[in-house]
Amino acid sequence: MPQFREQKESGKKSLADSKWLQVIYRQLRSIRLNRNLLLFFVFLVISTGLWVLQTSQETMSSTQEFKLHIENIPQNYIITSDVPEAINVTVSAQGSAFYQYMLGRLIDNTIGRLYRQIHKDAAPLPELSVTFDYNDIDYSSSKMTISNTLLKRNIQKQLGGDFRLLAVNPTQVSIYYNTGKAKKVPVVFTPDIKTVQMREVSDIVITPDSVNVYLPTSLYDSVKAVHAVPLKLTDVIDSYSSRIALQHIDKAKISADSVDVKILVDIMTDQTITAKVFSINCPQNKVIRTFPSNLEIKYKVLSKKAKNIKAQDFLLTVDYKSIKPDDKYCKVMLDAPAGVKDAHLTQDQVQFVLEDEFE
Repeated sequence: MPQFREQKESGKKSLADSKWLQVIYRQLRSIRLNRNLLLFFVFLVISTGLWVLQTSQETMSSTQEFKLHIENIPQNYIITSDVPEAINVTVSAQGSAFYQYMLGRLIDNTIGRLYRQIHKDAAPLPELSVTFDYNDIDYSSSKMTISNTLLKRNIQKQLGGDFRLLAVNPTQVSIYYNTGKAKKVPVVFTPDIKTVQMREVSDIVITPDSVNVYLPTSLYDSVKAVHAVPLKLTDVIDSYSSRIALQHIDKAKISADSVDVKILVDIMTDQTITAKVFSINCPQNKVIRTFPSNLEIKYKVLSKKAKNIKAQDFLLTVDYKSIKPDDKYCKVMLDAPAGVKDAHLTQDQVQFVLEDEFE
């Protein structure tokens, strides 16, 4: 037994020693791997630095896209040709200038995006662009031309002294136009709106409610209005506001791209009112007397308009031509004012007598 216990204890010791050896081996292997990885990154940084140092002394070229903007074009000019959105600009410079420019753009864009995430209403990031004033452009009766010389001159101002302008594409920009006569027309907006029960659209306010349209002579008389883009809303419960784009009119220029629209929604209320019954189409010097002479009307109307509805706004009539000789009752017709919904009489049949009408 002592010999067996001694062998067992020696077995446990050898097993423990082997586990320690495995741990030490893994640690040494990890250090060797980390050392190799560290050496790799060190050599990568050194080689990248040497490459940047070498290329910074070389002349490099690149093509960038500059957004095209033209200012102060007369309002009555109607552009009839496609205008390029951007100019492709090829430039050259020493590598160091390129790296400085790229680093500056990277920092500006990174900081700008972070700032815009915090301030949602901040201005958009600046873009590469070139701007021309209408007064500096060559133009004739129907064509504006941005010459190659003017293109290069304005772009070079944007580039600065470190960059050399090699080429621009297109080499010049030609824009064709017509001069239009101004005409003020209303804005038409016809939405498809479905409200929830007991709600109705009380009003639609469009701002501005009219716009100037610049039209060639051939279209001047045919354009009567400018239409806003259709809008469809369902299950509307409250007032709604939005900016709605205006539909384009071919060969015309509209002074606004969109309008502000407010769709006002109000609750419908149940109302009751009493109105007098009148007779129509009676023979001369005859009149129909009804019993009763006044009838009760039930109807629905928007709450804000309820106080404006009066008894005289409703017309209750009995038609002599619809009465037969043996009739004891006649039907009362109801004509309700605009804005009133579901108007009906609590009693639409009345007794009557035909009497002489004395002056």
